[in-house]
Amino acid sequence: MEYIDGISMSTYLESASSKEQVDVVNSIVDALDHLATLPVPLRQGPGPAGGGSPRGYLWSDSGLSTSFASIFEMENWLNHILAQYQPDSQTRQFDFAAAKLIVCHTDLAPRNILRLDSGKIALLD
Repeated sequence: MEYIDGISMSTYLESASSKEQVDVVNSIVDALDHLATLPVPLRQGPGPAGGGSPRGYLWSDSGLSTSFASIFEMENWLNHILAQYQPDSQTRQFDFAAAKLIVCHTDLAPRNILRLDSGKIALLD
C-alpha cells in the first residue's frame, strides 16, 4: 500500500466554492470515463482487479464465497440467485452475451477520493 498525500473529498468539499465543487465533480467524471477505456488484463474475470471474490453494494460488504472466471459464470450465478427470489424468473434473466468487461470503481465514495495539491484527483480503494 502506498501513501498518497492529499485532502479527502469530504474535507475539500466543505470549504470549496461552488465553482470548485463543479470542477472537482467534472474531474471525477473524467477519471471514471478514463477507467472505462483501460484494457482489462488477460485472464481477469468479473470482480476485483487481480481476482478474488466481488464485494460491495451488489454483492455484500463481506463479499461472496466465490469468484468469477468469466462473464458467463457471473451471469449464471446471478440468474441462480434471481430464481431463488423470483420463481417466475425464467422469463426475466440476466443476459450478458453482448457485454464486455471494463475497468470501473465499485466503491465510489468521498472516503475513496483525494484531491491532490496539484488539483488532480486520485481514486482510492
